[in-house]
Amino acid sequence: IRILANTGKSAEIQIADAVIEICGRYNVPLNTLCVDASGQGRGLADVIQLRSGNGFTPTKIYSTNVGTRNVKSFDTVISSAHDMWFTGRNFISHRQIFGLDALAYGQLHTRLIVEKGGKKLLEAKSDYKKRMGTISSVYGRSPDEADAAMLALQSAVLHYGFYPGQKLEVLRSMSEESRRYEMALQEYNSMNTPARTGMPKA
Repeated sequence: IRILANTGKSAEIQIADAVIEICGRYNVPLNTLCVDASGQGRGLADVIQLRSGNGFTPTKIYSTNVGTRNVKSFDTVISSAHDMWFTGRNFISHRQIFGLDALAYGQLHTRLIVEKGGKKLLEAKSDYKKRMGTISSVYGRSPDEADAAMLALQSAVLHYGFYPGQKLEVLRSMSEESRRYEMALQEYNSMNTPARTGMPKA
């Protein structure tokens, strides 16, 4: 989402308005939108609700340490980045996820699993950025696209009951919406694919 200067709107309002427009374009109910509430996202979710004017609040995902029980408070789902990424891995291994953009795919492919205190954990973002930055400045950035993909998957799990290995018939009525999605995805990839090719392997 592009943030513009001299619009009279703060960055948060510009992001909220853009998210509302995109969700409306693809008929996505705002309450099924999952937002990372670990930092500024928690406040942004409330801004989205206020700007939409329809009373729906995005689902807030609060990332905590691995092993914490996944529970839902009155407005927040508590999970860990490790659990969310491994949930995604299970869906990918069952060939249920396709069409990821180049950045998200590369980040999912290169973020390591490390052992700490006898536990296997997802590589810290700071370590990931440092390690990937030694390869190329193009890759030395936060894996935000992969995080966004995993949040989208959380929406499918929490709101629509999706689970690894599940098989559903694709409705013909969804074909036009799917075509619109694929066109938008291709446009995104053309604008965001790194200049260098050949994402390094972990």
